[in-house]
Amino acid sequence: MKRPSGEEIVFIRDNAVWSVAVNMSSDTPTFASPVKLFEGIRRAPGAVAQSQGLAISRDGSRIFVVQGVEQPETNIINVIASLTPPSR
Repeated sequence: MKRPSGEEIVFIRDNAVWSVAVNMSSDTPTFASPVKLFEGIRRAPGAVAQSQGLAISRDGSRIFVVQGVEQPETNIINVIASLTPPSR
């Protein structure tokens, strides 16, 4: 997923969120080395690489990731919402 400014590509790999800076100052784009932003992503059961939920706020200040959480063995579904990244 590209940040709105177009200067960065953000993606999930190995249960972490990574960033690659993109320089568009010439006719051919150049890409920096990937940088790990944070880790600890918990995939939902049955999720595959193509179905990873990742979104970026319009101003580029927040990254939203859908994560799997353990559910109790009942008919209740628990939802956890957080606007801060997981601690390192």
